[in-house]
Amino acid sequence: MKSVEDALKLRLNNDHGIEYPDFASMWERMEQAGHTGDSDSKRARGRSVQRQGRNLRKSVVALSLAALLAAAPVYAAIQVDWNGLLHGKSGIQAALSEHLGQELEQSVTRDGVTLTLHTAVVDENRTVILYSLNPGEHNRAEFMKFKGISLRDEQGKLCEGILRDMVWDAGSGRYTGYVESNWTPEGDTAKVEFIARDLQSFTRQEQELEVDNTTRETQSFNIAQDGLQALHVQMFPREDNRLLVYSEITFEQEEAAAWAKPQVVAYRDGAVVKELTDSLQVRPGDNGEYISQQFYRHSDVSDESTAYRLQYMKEEERLDGEWSFDLNLSKKQMNTGTAKYALNKPLETGSDDITLEQMVVTPTQIRISYRTREAYAHLPYEKITLEVQGMSLQGELWPTAERDPNKGAIRFERPSGLVMNGKTPVTLTGKYKITNHKGERTPIRLTAISEKRQTVTSQVGGYPVEWIYYTLDGDLYVETGSQTPGFGGIVSFETTRNNSYFAGKTLIANYSGDDDNTAIKRYEGVEQTKVSMYVSGYITVEPDQMIQVQMLP
Repeated sequence: MKSVEDALKLRLNNDHGIEYPDFASMWERMEQAGHTGDSDSKRARGRSVQRQGRNLRKSVVALSLAALLAAAPVYAAIQVDWNGLLHGKSGIQAALSEHLGQELEQSVTRDGVTLTLHTAVVDENRTVILYSLNPGEHNRAEFMKFKGISLRDEQGKLCEGILRDMVWDAGSGRYTGYVESNWTPEGDTAKVEFIARDLQSFTRQEQELEVDNTTRETQSFNIAQDGLQALHVQMFPREDNRLLVYSEITFEQEEAAAWAKPQVVAYRDGAVVKELTDSLQVRPGDNGEYISQQFYRHSDVSDESTAYRLQYMKEEERLDGEWSFDLNLSKKQMNTGTAKYALNKPLETGSDDITLEQMVVTPTQIRISYRTREAYAHLPYEKITLEVQGMSLQGELWPTAERDPNKGAIRFERPSGLVMNGKTPVTLTGKYKITNHKGERTPIRLTAISEKRQTVTSQVGGYPVEWIYYTLDGDLYVETGSQTPGFGGIVSFETTRNNSYFAGKTLIANYSGDDDNTAIKRYEGVEQTKVSMYVSGYITVEPDQMIQVQMLP
């Protein structure tokens, strides 16, 4: 089970290879930042010192620092080990190991909590800022996070960061974290304001649930605490020895939906029952509820020793306000390792649906930008890799900085040691094709509706699809699926009510490259004994379909 505390990984610092500072350059940086004079600014802005006595103070500070480090080497050993935090970010790790990061080392203390910005890695593809947080006398709890972190440019525009949860680093006695944004300076440098707002601390809570996993009926629990209102659980046994646990939770406090991360957890003889691999899916509901679906092996949770608990995060403390810094970010040191290549190639031969426009290679990342003919169109391949120098780099889809609905980007972390230029063979590979189709709008008739499970078969895009329907607690349930290879699933289907289409509530939606193509919907308060269903959209899959597009040379 991947529960909420997985984010709280502890990692000891590595105290090998400690480098003592260059005191002269340190003084220059302190002087530029204004840290050599008296300062109580919350934005780390110092007052400049007067020239008189400067040389004396430089000597005193340098000698003091030298004495301190010589007498207390343990102090110098308090370094942050970023490797655990940056797991999966090989490009950033490589840049740090090659000393390509821009040193910041600025701190702001507010309400006894000190936020320190350590390093910025800025290139043509992204901006990453590494930071640490000393909670001081505040309760460290189990988990802390900022409600938001942003960059604001000189024109006052916010460039929202993609905030990663902080992790506790036992070696340094502080939290470590990083924020990543696809914003980068238009020129070589840019003045920005780094803003971290509203620090929150959380603890994990558990509540026992009297769940009966032998019934399909909705089981409701009144939570009424910690911002949570109620929990609704349903069990759906599948024919392949799987049990689907569907749950939705509503909130008394709307903002609690952003951090509670509620999850129903199964225990057997006091031990957590492992979910089936990659089974947990979560999504927001239409009315602000939190919906999750998770699969267990039915035999693992079928006996009487199985118990269920609701697990969630509770906000313990919040420090409202901003920790802000004025920064001058630069990507100059990355320019020598950066190259741009115009592509203008179709993703698929003979089709202009998706055009690969440009590839930007930096010391940390390879980014391929593309344009789609239709707004918000998806790449039709589930697995995207970049083959270069005998390596297969996994692609990750990102929006563009300008949020253009017809543009997107595929990003690949650049591994350490990868050497490439304009003559290096680079190939983009796409596997497992997924194609979206609009529904044919031919009505599927469901008749003699009752509590009895009934089945009717229809043709959707030439594929036979089974429709299983029944009523439960006065609501109509409709399940769809096909045993025919190549059918990916019905994306959406609806019926009519009062002369308008009625979409119902999606309980389960399995498609988009998943071997399971079943879907379940609930239509509340359907009293008719016969209805017509209409398919709005469906997908087909071609697991063996593959494309290769030569990027370079």
